[in-house]
Amino acid sequence: MFKFTKKTSVYSLIKNYQPLILALFAGSAILSGAFMYKPEVVADEIDPAPTFVPSSDMPFIGRAEAPVTVIEFADPLCPGSKTFFETVEPQLRAKYIDLGMVKFYQWPMIIKPVKSTQALQAMYCAADQGKYWEYRNHMLEQPRTGPLGWADFVEQDYSSFAEDMDLDMKAFGSCLASGKYVSLVQAKDRVRADAGINASASVVVNGKIVVWPNFEEVSAAIDRSLVDLENN
Repeated sequence: MFKFTKKTSVYSLIKNYQPLILALFAGSAILSGAFMYKPEVVADEIDPAPTFVPSSDMPFIGRAEAPVTVIEFADPLCPGSKTFFETVEPQLRAKYIDLGMVKFYQWPMIIKPVKSTQALQAMYCAADQGKYWEYRNHMLEQPRTGPLGWADFVEQDYSSFAEDMDLDMKAFGSCLASGKYVSLVQAKDRVRADAGINASASVVVNGKIVVWPNFEEVSAAIDRSLVDLENN
């Protein structure tokens, strides 16, 4: 072991304790970085707030004149969409939609280019026969066999869902095979992507975005919007 005396030089100290000194500096740097690190937080408001205007061919539930519009952005095949459907949407319907305070849309979101587009097409083909929401709900209720909770439906599954809904199978099959709604869902998805909304599910309430939302967060955003409307 190195023995310290009055004649010991600073150079000798550094030379003999160099490994320890370097270790102390490295440790200080790591600790400093740990205390200074701040994880990126997803903002609950988009600035500037994007304007999402649902077109007339986009189905909604709720009163047409409802004061607040809530838009869910979700890929129907992803686990986040199913979670929102099972945990948030029932409360949203009971507290706001059924009471005429909220008009609710589902904005097309495409994560898997082929499979997600096909699922969204099937929903819009069902809309041609007035059963968009019934079809969409039935699809979300199905067991998931894909990895990480993803749905792994194929074209025959969409036809089976249509049969379950008592749809006109000839009209549904023709709609799906023709790609009638490919352009529509892809255009809507581009608007979503350009706004920087990438998490499924996300919800926008008058420019406020909630990512992977629970009901309390969505409810708070709706309540703030209702208060703002009353004060204006």
